Amino acid sequence: MTWQLPDMPWDGSELWVADLAAARVSWGWLLGRLGYVRQDTWSVGESWSQHGLYVVLEAGPDVLDAPHERRRPGLNHLAFMAG
Repeated sequence: MTWQLPDMPWDGSELWVADLAAARVSWGWLLGRLGYVRQDTWSVGESWSQHGLYVVLEAGPDVLDAPHERRRPGLNHLAFMAG
């Protein structure tokens, strides 16, 4: 299965997660089924890409587990291509 996105201005997303190991399990299979390939890994994250689109899973030190905090786990970054 692949995602066909002609003329889609979306560039990529960063998902901040509380538990990277759990995110690899819950997101990795889906990204793989959608045709994404793991491109890079580091101690607190990994990136996946397909046809110029990227998804980053990250559990770095900026991710906080606090109520009403913008740095809690969740969608952190949604990028669109322009020009």
